[in-house]
Amino acid sequence: MKIATFGLIPLLIILVGCNASMSARESANYSTEKSLAQIQAVHNKLSIGMTKQEVDALLGNPDYSPEDGKYYYASSEKLYLSSEEKELSVGLVIEYRNKDGSVSESLQNFWVGALKDYQHMLSDR
Repeated sequence: MKIATFGLIPLLIILVGCNASMSARESANYSTEKSLAQIQAVHNKLSIGMTKQEVDALLGNPDYSPEDGKYYYASSEKLYLSSEEKELSVGLVIEYRNKDGSVSESLQNFWVGALKDYQHMLSDR
């Protein structure tokens, strides 16, 4: 029984190492490609309560921050809104704002969607 346990330890170390390198690869791919698929891959790694440092390690610097505690990570994908007759960037929204509006150091909310404020910032350039 002890031999089987010792055999599992190296296997677990290898699996954990592979998972960590996949996270680093996904993050690196997001930084260069900014594809929606990469954003989805990083989105799946996020969880409420993560520290800002943990999120920054996965995503790097945000593309835009419309207000304190809210960050946008844009993808290369666009979404056409026929009701507004305009194209919007699609990306990941990260929020560190508590329900009372105060800014926290831990992740409070996140989602993938249209980055409406980000588009306004781009059109003002």
